Amino acid sequence: MRQKLLILAIGFSMTSLAQNAPVFETSAKDEITANRYLAGSNYLDYNRQLSDKALTPSPKNYEPYYMSHYGRHGSRWLIGDGNYSRPIGILKTAKEQGKLTPLGEKTLETIEAIYATADKRLGDLTTVGERQHHGIGKRMAQNFPEIFKTKDLKIDARSTTVNRCILSMIAECEELAAANPTAQIHNDVSESLQYYLNQPWEGIVSEMAKTGEKEDLEYTIKWTHPERLMKALFNDQQYVYNNVSAGALMRQLFHVACNMQSHDTDLELFSIFTDDEVYDLWRLRNLQWYLDYGASSVSGGKMPFSQLNLLKNIIETADTVTQTQATLRFGHEVCVMPLACLLELDNCGMPVSNLDELDKYWRNYRIFPMACNVQLIFYRPKKGKTGDILVKALLNEREAYLPIKTSQWPYYNWQDLRQYYLNKIAAFEAVQAQKPAIPRDAALEAKVEKTLAKMTLDEKIGQMLELNLDIMGHYDATGKWKLNETMLDTCISKYKVGSILNAPGTRAATVEQWQEWIQLIQEKSMKYIGIPDIYGLDHNHGVTYTQAGTLFPQPINMAASFNTELVRTGAEITAYESRAANCPWVYNPVVDLGRDPRWPRIYESFGEDAIVNSKMVVAEIKGYQGDDPNHIDQFHVGTSTKHYFAYGGPWSGKDRTPAYLSPQIIREKYFEPFKQAALAGTLTMMVNSASVNGVPVHASYEYLTKWLKEDLQWDGFLVTDWADINNLFTREKVAKDKKDAIRIAINAGIDMSMDPYSVDFCILLKELVNEGKVPMSRIDDAVRRILRAKYRLGLFDKPNTGGKGFEKFGCDEFAQKSLKAAEESEVLLKNEDNILPLAKGKKILLTGPNANQMRCLHGGWSYTWQGSNAEDLSEKYNTIYEALCNKYGKENIILEQGVTYHEKGAYYDENAPEIQKAVDAAAKADVIIACIGENSYTETPGNLNDLWLSENQRNLVKELAKTGKPLIMVLNEGRPRLIADIEPLAKAVVDILIPGNYGGDALANLLAGDANFSAKMPYTYPREINSLNTYDYKVSEEVGTMAGAYNYDAKVSLQWPFGYGLSYTTFEYSNLKVDKSQFTAADVLTVSVDVKNTGAKAGKEPVLLYSSDVLASIVPDNKRLRDFTKIELQPGEVKTVTFTLPAKNLAFVGADGRWTLEEGDFILKVGNQTVGTACTQTKIWDEPNI
Repeated sequence: MRQKLLILAIGFSMTSLAQNAPVFETSAKDEITANRYLAGSNYLDYNRQLSDKALTPSPKNYEPYYMSHYGRHGSRWLIGDGNYSRPIGILKTAKEQGKLTPLGEKTLETIEAIYATADKRLGDLTTVGERQHHGIGKRMAQNFPEIFKTKDLKIDARSTTVNRCILSMIAECEELAAANPTAQIHNDVSESLQYYLNQPWEGIVSEMAKTGEKEDLEYTIKWTHPERLMKALFNDQQYVYNNVSAGALMRQLFHVACNMQSHDTDLELFSIFTDDEVYDLWRLRNLQWYLDYGASSVSGGKMPFSQLNLLKNIIETADTVTQTQATLRFGHEVCVMPLACLLELDNCGMPVSNLDELDKYWRNYRIFPMACNVQLIFYRPKKGKTGDILVKALLNEREAYLPIKTSQWPYYNWQDLRQYYLNKIAAFEAVQAQKPAIPRDAALEAKVEKTLAKMTLDEKIGQMLELNLDIMGHYDATGKWKLNETMLDTCISKYKVGSILNAPGTRAATVEQWQEWIQLIQEKSMKYIGIPDIYGLDHNHGVTYTQAGTLFPQPINMAASFNTELVRTGAEITAYESRAANCPWVYNPVVDLGRDPRWPRIYESFGEDAIVNSKMVVAEIKGYQGDDPNHIDQFHVGTSTKHYFAYGGPWSGKDRTPAYLSPQIIREKYFEPFKQAALAGTLTMMVNSASVNGVPVHASYEYLTKWLKEDLQWDGFLVTDWADINNLFTREKVAKDKKDAIRIAINAGIDMSMDPYSVDFCILLKELVNEGKVPMSRIDDAVRRILRAKYRLGLFDKPNTGGKGFEKFGCDEFAQKSLKAAEESEVLLKNEDNILPLAKGKKILLTGPNANQMRCLHGGWSYTWQGSNAEDLSEKYNTIYEALCNKYGKENIILEQGVTYHEKGAYYDENAPEIQKAVDAAAKADVIIACIGENSYTETPGNLNDLWLSENQRNLVKELAKTGKPLIMVLNEGRPRLIADIEPLAKAVVDILIPGNYGGDALANLLAGDANFSAKMPYTYPREINSLNTYDYKVSEEVGTMAGAYNYDAKVSLQWPFGYGLSYTTFEYSNLKVDKSQFTAADVLTVSVDVKNTGAKAGKEPVLLYSSDVLASIVPDNKRLRDFTKIELQPGEVKTVTFTLPAKNLAFVGADGRWTLEEGDFILKVGNQTVGTACTQTKIWDEPNI
């Protein structure tokens, strides 16, 4: 008599706080030791796992009326002949040579006996399997008589076309027919049903089939110990060593042993194994099934979605049920198992990262024994009663937990459950529909995989570390930095380091020095590991760390130009000059929205608007990388878009401090430029050093992996900023030590650690892998991404660049491009009485701390980190004083600064003012130009405590204004310093921001009228400290129309609005049109406007398209920029500017976190023109990105 297994009757224990998180009460090893049949996994006889626990009665006033079922066929013979013949052949050959022990001979006889019964029956249903389904059918009728004993009951039974499934269906239906002779049973095995009954080997399954191969091999070796068994079966171990694959034979014998319970026989093979061997071999099978079909993180949790069509059919069929009936489906365990995971029955869809502990959370024999099945029982209120439809799930006839909350387990609200699954399906399909951000190149991917397969764990981990060049050299007695080859050898040969960064002492080196250093690094890398280094530099606005190269205006200036072509050209030149210096990777673009004027890195971004940052970053990536990110040539570089994300929104305004932002603003604004960067093919991204809403970005799986890598299908790699993994334990306090911090960051999605001064990362990460705390799959994913970038850059074929073909480095052509960019990026904010252009022949007093210093024009990241102590490297360029002397004649320029910076102190330190000297000098001048603002800085050293411009500088302007001489203020600053008390004193105001090498020359050209102003403010310039705002403020923030010449349509206090800027000519907007007065989410709006140059001078005009949502379910923004372009017009010329605006771009993120486009009115605005249009149908997206 067969023993019934009772341990599953007690099944799971539950806590009231976690209804969907079952916990095993006994260990798998104890369960298997108590009953070895469990080790059969998918061959477990269904009747050996039945529970004696009674089902919960129907809820009060409810009755069951519909069953939806999917079941596996019953027990069968093994499918492949080799499953029997291979072990028989090995043992038979050994017997013929007298090499078997008596146990070996008995084992051979046992397998031959069972093999004899399999003749022409491979894969067929056995009598045990038939009996299993008779029992299931009988219990269905017994457990749910309200359904199965209903007169004229309709039963729709469908099967795959495989005989064992058809026979299983027949057996079950025979019992149901016996219980209810009036039942109308329809059997169907049509090919038209197979798309959901038997998911074919394609799509997700084939895509993910190989993802767990490395883990499979690793654990096959780890958990297969054939030595004892070989000694028990063979009498000559040398024979075994020479002729037998011992591990394979052990697993083959175990396979046959597991399936013997599928037959009515007393034959068995389990007895040849010890308890430990049975447990370990089961663990291996458990892991293999989990990797192949479970929600394993190795496959990105995708495998359960192979049953997407089946779940859709279950839902769709249930939606059509109007009377008592049943739908029975019959197939295979490769459908039942992933279906159970997809449904999250008893939490079997949970990902388990530590595969060594898999059996603590996931046991195959509880999910898919022979004849396994999922039954969904639907309940409705009894006649005369009201209530929602409820559903109960049975997994192998045991009541199961489902992934939503309920107050009356095991019953769940069907509509809630249905919506949960529909949302899950929609989210997955949206991700699948997302094309890879960079199209896959099969040949390149094959190279990546081939290289990865050859690498040791040490080599892989080394690729994930980036060290600072400083630690590999020293300064000699003359002050010259020299590379230490011994240290370099150690870093690369021992620790296999894959990337090096930075300039020694953070000071620009010559092209020749870079060639020497990086060539040596590449030589060592190819010699010791056969993989090139990827060298990175902060070439942020030109070649920051390469002497004699071209520096462009800082990114904030490029944003002010509203000219994406300038950005593309500047990046292309920077790429060329970087490669001339043998550097293939730059830490740029920066798209941290500069929405807080206190933040010290605003000037490194493209300003406060998401669309400006998005369009600029796409152009910049194209300039840096070229047109094909899979094949970047020797004249282009890889980009590292930074700092992902919300780095520019610190609550305190100080660098590297936490941001607290609404989910809406995160998704709509801060994420958007990075999304566009990913879709544009940026090779890498650098991660935000700080935290967002209490979550360090370096520790966020959701932000790093889900949003970026999965939702966008972006296959580049993520690198930390400077030593930022350490911050998880030193500053953020979310990790107990460095090792724990590494575990958190790598599992979250960090691929490369910029750990500049230590190789501890390699040591600790290896320990984590060996301890199972970081899965090998995560290591392989990270290294695959790093290798992919190196192949895309062509570094394997050509590790070094420069020399011949790079003769244009630092050429005049590039200088002219930088000058043009500066001219288009300096903003005219005020020009009373048309004081500008400034006629030649007048005496000019040039004053202020920024009047005669290149450091201020360059800003941070210019030859040195802070832009300081580098005047010797910029001598060939003109300060504002030198440029004005060249333009107006030195005899007409009086330089008396009045206030100067203390160059040995902090950026804000100033020397004792000498304002009276400037006032005295004004007596000799016709006009005063006051150059005020900030000295250079970046990052944390640029933090401030007071946004007002320094008191000394403001006093200088005030005293000069008292002279009565016309005053022109030139603002040279990295962020908008408050000047409300001195702005009225000036006749003209020009904000040159940080314009780079040729900023002084550009200013001279503009002041003289030899060039025309065409820039507009890339951020909102605040008037007062308690009214820091952005142009897209919420309408409820309005405080009434403010007075002032520049607040032409402002309703919040500000100095100058975003998008504001004057020219020496004027432009008139007219005839604004939209092609659709009504639209839906699927439409594309065409918006056109006429722009005319109504002045007497040729000029360029940025044309900005805004939208306003008149009414919304959450407070709408005042307005949002939707697109922009820049045009050039001759006097009197008219051009029609046309924008194409996808209607979905008008959507916002709703209170529920979903993109929403609501029915209602919208206003489109360009210049002073407005036009209305209306959405006629609300659309809500389940996709994270639209």
